[in-house]
Amino acid sequence: MIIFFGANSALALRCAAALGEEDTLVGFCRKASKTTRETYDQVFEIDYRQPQSAMDAIERIAGERITVVNFAARKIDKLFINIEADDVSDMLETNLGVNFIVLPPLIRKMVSAKWGRIIFLSSTGALRGDSGLTLYSTAKTGLIGLARSLAREYGRFGITANVLSLGYFDAGLMDSIPEKLRATMIADIPSKKLGDASNIAESVRFLIRADYVNGAVIPIDGGL
Repeated sequence: MIIFFGANSALALRCAAALGEEDTLVGFCRKASKTTRETYDQVFEIDYRQPQSAMDAIERIAGERITVVNFAARKIDKLFINIEADDVSDMLETNLGVNFIVLPPLIRKMVSAKWGRIIFLSSTGALRGDSGLTLYSTAKTGLIGLARSLAREYGRFGITANVLSLGYFDAGLMDSIPEKLRATMIADIPSKKLGDASNIAESVRFLIRADYVNGAVIPIDGGL
């Protein structure tokens, strides 16, 4: 079973579609679209701000081998001195804090099964520290510390926790970027092309099979 959080995102949907014939797919999101319901075998609509609803939904999941892939993300573009208190709580909650709500009940299931895979999605730009993305960078960098701590705490139960650091992909946010800026961003990529979600799916496959890759940060960014 592969569980996708942020299941509505374009990258999550494309990644799930690529993995659909290999395992049962479960999607968690705030509001499921028609495409989301068609892509996943089971969909749960949850409000991450109401932890109990999320935990109740997770308790209904039954599977011996659970993989979690977290695509849930939110980004705002503000210089550090313009960030407000509400921005901090919103960004950290969505990009980092939600894991402290949804993962504990899933890890308990993984411990019982003596097997589990946790895969976080970060960003090469965030880890580099792009201007205007202080909060996003902070939260996405925090995922590395979380993955490495989980690797040490639960590795003995056959559970791995890793981070995929993504570059620029042909989906989601890139669709809304002006053509001139988009061309500049692509010019920075050695291969001069945007990534395809199939690369993420292949990495998920690899991490599901690889039991000795744990606490790692794997770049999927075309060499940025």
